[in-house]
Amino acid sequence: MQIRVNASLLLALGLVSGVVWLFASPADARLVPTPQSSSSGIAAPRSMVVFDSLDSPAFPGFISIPVPAGGSVTVATVPTNRWLVITDFDVQGNGSTDLVEDLAGVITVKRQNMPVSPGRDSFHSSVGLSFAPGSQVMIRNRNSNNVSVNYHLGSYWAAP
Repeated sequence: MQIRVNASLLLALGLVSGVVWLFASPADARLVPTPQSSSSGIAAPRSMVVFDSLDSPAFPGFISIPVPAGGSVTVATVPTNRWLVITDFDVQGNGSTDLVEDLAGVITVKRQNMPVSPGRDSFHSSVGLSFAPGSQVMIRNRNSNNVSVNYHLGSYWAAP
């Protein structure tokens, strides 16, 4: 069976989709979150945020952050009214670590087994890794001994 598409069929389809669009409920528009980007498609400057081990509030003045054996260290706490989207992540140190999300005790691995010995691991993405509102961004030590890491996260806040 062949379907022939002609100009009148295309016109009818366009008319139907236009009518549907005109009568769509305002509630339908609220299903899509407001984008947090500039006109160029990049995150708006007010939304951009950087987390760096050199500025860690838990370890002020440390270059490398100690992560206990089998433990973790909190890199950032996501506000309850925002998502955090990490687009760039660099970690350097010794051992093997994970980048995880802790949401009310539920651990989700976002980047697993980042081999940081002897060098570094990097993640760069235009889409990014998302962390839920109210969660904690953590680096988890997969080793049975203590490790030290340097990290740098480029990210932005997004409305839920």
